Amino acid sequence: CEIQTNGGLTIAAVELSVTSSNSAECEMPPTLVVGPASINILRIADGQRSNFIAFVFTEGLALTSIHPLSISELGGTVSVIGYGFDERSAISCFVETVGRDILEVGLVNNTAKWVSGEEVECTLLSLSVGMASLRIVESGSGNTSNPLDLYVHPAARILGLTPEQGATNGGTRVLVEAAGLEHYDDDLHCSFGSRL
Repeated sequence: CEIQTNGGLTIAAVELSVTSSNSAECEMPPTLVVGPASINILRIADGQRSNFIAFVFTEGLALTSIHPLSISELGGTVSVIGYGFDERSAISCFVETVGRDILEVGLVNNTAKWVSGEEVECTLLSLSVGMASLRIVESGSGNTSNPLDLYVHPAARILGLTPEQGATNGGTRVLVEAAGLEHYDDDLHCSFGSRL
């Protein structure tokens, strides 16, 4: 399927799935173009095109990226970039994960904070380790965005300390044996009680 604006600019060419001798299916990609467009069938091998037929892109929720791309199993906050986020709409983050042979669907207590028409922050609670899919859902209208992949990694764990004690005036260098540090960036600190 080839999708073009009314001005003839090609927005995208997406794979066509033939479902029967007289029907086929194309999944529309996210686009920043709102308004009339046209669709035709394009044969890549020789450039042959079918007739064009009208299609209209309406404003909706579309996700383009997520940061960070991975999050701890303990949860945290991710920034979701896209468009169509309305400040007046009640929105939530919908997560599906496959972990430990269980599909956890619709963790409805994950909160979403509107930042702008192009950004939402999702605060996610604990999840199963593995691949996850995140969507934004408008509660009132039921509009749902396209999914974005999010990797849920094991939380860091301390396995041991050497030495296990130190002077109150500080200065003791402590070797921390840990697991799961490879999933974190350089912004890690040791916390001793309530002090960093």
